[in-house]
Amino acid sequence: MVEGGLLGAVQKGRWQVPVHVTVRGGAAGAVLDFTQATCRLPEVEVEVHGEWGGVR
Repeated sequence: MVEGGLLGAVQKGRWQVPVHVTVRGGAAGAVLDFTQATCRLPEVEVEVHGEWGGVR
């Protein structure tokens, strides 16, 4: 889970993509970057809750 909260949150760089990703923008926003992520799954479910800060 990537949760923005009051300070914001970023998931980037090298990371293994799970079958389900939840992202919540909170007050400051959240960024989910798949550029360097590793994913060997045929399908990934991404659940996004923009809230006040939004999700990029």
